[in-house]
Amino acid sequence: MRTRPWLEKTNRCTREGRRSRHARMRGWSAGAALALWALVGLGLSGAASAATISFSDQRRLTNVDFSGTLSVPRFDVSLGSLSEVRWTVTGAIASILGATNNAFVPVSGSAHTRVVFELGSTALSFGGSPDLEVIATTGSFGLSPGESALVPITAMDARIGTELPGPGFLGPGTVDLDFATLTSFGASGFGGNLTLSQRTDAAIRLEVVYDFVPVPEPSTAMLMALGLAALASMRRPLR
Repeated sequence: MRTRPWLEKTNRCTREGRRSRHARMRGWSAGAALALWALVGLGLSGAASAATISFSDQRRLTNVDFSGTLSVPRFDVSLGSLSEVRWTVTGAIASILGATNNAFVPVSGSAHTRVVFELGSTALSFGGSPDLEVIATTGSFGLSPGESALVPITAMDARIGTELPGPGFLGPGTVDLDFATLTSFGASGFGGNLTLSQRTDAAIRLEVVYDFVPVPEPSTAMLMALGLAALASMRRPLR
């Protein structure tokens, strides 16, 4: 039996419509996958967006007393947007205390060395006085009549702070920390005629950490463009 021409045309149009719809559905699925891939990439890129960079300067162990300036670079604004500044100033001392018992009886006690680091900076905020104090103690020890002893001691302490981003941390130039040491020593106990001496070295270190949000990389911009294009293609209605 022969098929009527108009029926053949209808069947052909129906088959072509189905193929077109299937093709659009495949395109929609590919667009959805592309959009999902781009959005996941953006999410991973955003999760890793926070960054830090740190700089330090130091004055190694030097016989007290002394003064100077420590300097670290300011934040390079081409890297991104500065969100916070963290800083640490660390002081350390290494001292040898000499003690001689001039009495005719045994004595015991302890001795200490104290170094004050006086700090000054236009960018960093220091509260309280003294700015940084490091004290090293011997612990208790005894001396016989006429006996002498050399006791090595060490100690370390630090000041930590945070600052809001400001002109003092941005652009070319340096963040400067001026310092000076002031040393004293003494003893407690012993209760007799004691001669005390000291030889002390001190060190100071400045570390500045910049927390910032980096400038988006080209790959991140490409992912965003791909995601937007894929989402736009998905909005086309299926017929």
